Amino acid sequence: LGVALRENSSMPSLILKREEEIDNIVIYILFSFCLFLFVYKFKFLDWFYYRTKHCKIATTPWVIKNFARFLL
Repeated sequence: LGVALRENSSMPSLILKREEEIDNIVIYILFSFCLFLFVYKFKFLDWFYYRTKHCKIATTPWVIKNFARFLL
């Protein structure tokens, strides 16, 4: 469909180009957001393991509460 429109006139090709750019921007934003969440979760998990291993104060209810709060 895109090829047929491009052959007919130059105007639709400009519209298609604009849409492709918008798609690329959206994909980039989603990708960076997922990457941020990925890194953030791993940092949190490192901290989580550190707290549960090294702190005797870190009781099970506290850990569950904080983990649930993080997931929500």
